[in-house]
Amino acid sequence: MKKRLYLLFGLVMSLLLVGIVKAEGPYYLDWETEEKDGYDVFGNLPYNDGYLTVDGEDGEYILKTYDKTGKELKSKGLEDAHIEWVRTYEDKIIAITELDGAEFIQIINSNLEVEKEEEIAHFSGYFYNRFDAEAIYVDGNKIAIPANDGIAIYNHDLELQETVEPSKKNMKKYFPEYAKTMDLVSEYNSNDDELYAVGHTNGYSAIAGYDDFGTCTSITEPTTAENSAPRTDSARVVQCGEKYLKLLNDDGDEEWSITTDENEMIREIEFLNGHIAVIAYTKISSKIYIYDMKGELIQTIKSSLDYGFLRKTNYGFVVTQNECGDILATGLIGPVPGGEILKDPIIQSKAYFGVAEEEKISCEGNHQVYYLNKEINTVITEGKGNIEVASEQRPGEPVTFVVTPDKGYVIGVIKVTDVNGNVITFTKNDLNGNTFTMPTADVTIEVEFLVENAKTADIAITFIAIVAGFAGIMYLTNKKKLKEVA
Repeated sequence: MKKRLYLLFGLVMSLLLVGIVKAEGPYYLDWETEEKDGYDVFGNLPYNDGYLTVDGEDGEYILKTYDKTGKELKSKGLEDAHIEWVRTYEDKIIAITELDGAEFIQIINSNLEVEKEEEIAHFSGYFYNRFDAEAIYVDGNKIAIPANDGIAIYNHDLELQETVEPSKKNMKKYFPEYAKTMDLVSEYNSNDDELYAVGHTNGYSAIAGYDDFGTCTSITEPTTAENSAPRTDSARVVQCGEKYLKLLNDDGDEEWSITTDENEMIREIEFLNGHIAVIAYTKISSKIYIYDMKGELIQTIKSSLDYGFLRKTNYGFVVTQNECGDILATGLIGPVPGGEILKDPIIQSKAYFGVAEEEKISCEGNHQVYYLNKEINTVITEGKGNIEVASEQRPGEPVTFVVTPDKGYVIGVIKVTDVNGNVITFTKNDLNGNTFTMPTADVTIEVEFLVENAKTADIAITFIAIVAGFAGIMYLTNKKKLKEVA
């Protein structure tokens, strides 16, 4: 009896240990990347199911559009003009440009042609750029931009409607993300912190910075001393205080706080696909860290070059990788030694190191397109058969699945839904083949198999039963008659 109990106990413990060994670890995102030539000096912006960049080549700004795989679609140079800000709205591109000291707001179509243009008062976008916040507000009938004398409101024909004061109420109305960012910066900086990156999503904000930054010694000139900085040739940030990444709810309460590496500085934050992606710089490299919403580190992507302009897409994210130094990589357009503000990111890096402003530079690099594959699950709700399909696919890509019933069965109902319960439509390709477009969530394919010709079989059985019954009656009647004759 004891021996049996020991064996039973050992079996249970073995099963528990197997369960522990097979328990899933942290979920690693299945990113794939495609490298594209060209260095992005201003943003990777979602556009027409692909993305838009402003590249710098030989000191010239070039608008480029790409499809979702990173294939270049259209390209157009801006000649002597340079872009101070750009955003996309539906199939339009709205840009703030500067030419010969004058500034313009432009509406550009999908062929990269300027449809409308209007000269504007001085555009004030530095702090928006500093924290990667939106600096052009667009809705169905308004376009708002920050200017020196207030918030300028235009219609979609670029006719100036009014200029309103940049009050807190108006800032929250037209630039809610920026207003929320400035509230956080003001709150934390008043406590001797220094925020270097802020990101927002529905219900949450993520911030990265230094705790007790006020105890640090400021540095005004580039140095290669023992300072924590993005690059050895442009060290600007001293090692001081404690660096952190925090997730806050809309009430400002901390959901969690992580102490980050003292030798790294987080300069970009983006929420994507239920995760938080940050770009952190060290003296010799940059990294992309991906956390889940609970603060667990999911994945680290490393590069000896500089990452920048990480932007969420419907299928993953796009990021720029270049060798231009941290100022260009982070899109930091603003003060340089001596207090002067340079607007052109192509020339700023050289100007920062004492090179003449007119000496423009071009940087080597590429765009990287990262995809997040989603799972495809299959369920047979009834009957017998087989469903052939890949186990995962990129969002936006076609998925073909083949349904094959076992002998004696036919295909009944087929239903495709995502993890949120949304029904996904599919088209029939051939006898058993079907295709749908992969959404941005996991998918389940449910199939019901029915017995082949079930109704015909029931009729046949009923008919045979009737015939058999009739034959039985005839047999008994004839047998009785035969007895009477006999």
